[in-house]
Amino acid sequence: MDTMHNPFEDPETGFRERYQKLLPLLAPPQARLVLGADANDLIAHGFPDGIDIIARAAGVDHNTVNQGRTELDTHNTPTK
Repeated sequence: MDTMHNPFEDPETGFRERYQKLLPLLAPPQARLVLGADANDLIAHGFPDGIDIIARAAGVDHNTVNQGRTELDTHNTPTK
């Protein structure tokens, strides 16, 4: 049986396992949104270095994760 670790027990390993399966299936804009959302979740759960954890786990630089966070903010901003 293929199981995944709880990402909040060992965030980098848990997210790396997730990304090995998920990211190849996504287009870059979708992948950035996933990375941004995961970084936001880590930060909200008390991991102030969530951006760096996600960047290392996904094998991207932290600017890619920040771009995903910015794009999420854009999608979540109410329009008039």
